[in-house]
Amino acid sequence: MDEDGNFVGEICHVEAAKTGGEQFRAEMTDEERRSFENLLLMCHRHHVVTNNVEKYPVAKLKGMKAAHERKYSQIEEKMSATITDQSLQSETTEAVTLIGLLGEPDEDRAAEVKRMRKYAARVKELPIETRRLLSIAVRRAYEQAARARRRGLGSLTVNPTEVQKAANLGNDEMREQVRILDEHGLASVDEDEGIGSWTMYIYGEGDWSRLPEDIARFCKRRDISLDDIFVDLNFDLLDEPGE
Repeated sequence: MDEDGNFVGEICHVEAAKTGGEQFRAEMTDEERRSFENLLLMCHRHHVVTNNVEKYPVAKLKGMKAAHERKYSQIEEKMSATITDQSLQSETTEAVTLIGLLGEPDEDRAAEVKRMRKYAARVKELPIETRRLLSIAVRRAYEQAARARRRGLGSLTVNPTEVQKAANLGNDEMREQVRILDEHGLASVDEDEGIGSWTMYIYGEGDWSRLPEDIARFCKRRDISLDDIFVDLNFDLLDEPGE
């Protein structure tokens, strides 16, 4: 194929089909001459170049044919093998103590760790591009809440248009990503009645509604990228005590 998508391949003979052609062998039958084993696909330029029988004897042409077929044989199966559920390829490093996030353990710590692991499992199920969007949304929502000096208001909220622009997504792609987040119970976008504006709500886990906000605050305090947790799934960072 050329750069315009035109098919420019030519079917060539390893050993010529007609008397006088390059590599012609009289003892071959016509059936052998037109057989698949004697055919080679080339562009016009290489078709001409390989007419130099001294530089490209039969053995070399057959070697080129074999190498080409090894590379491109069963291409559909090979392509299918590369299509996998990327969420299954992701590995979550789970939090164990949450000392870095919550301080020294108390009687509620086991339940808090359990909620964090459930939350991490839901994040892991997201496609990686959706995890990136969630990371952006959490950071933007936390910064918005900090600017407004609002805390403890339940789920984090942020202007979805701001998130969309930060992620450089088109309208259809943004809607699809929000749909995925909504299906996993991690975020949604709703219209505020009476105001006419849209708000993106970011949810925690169970009664730990401020979980994403707490992660954002931890990352801000430690100068850690939210992507380390939401995209790379390194939830064990939340265990590390401060200096």
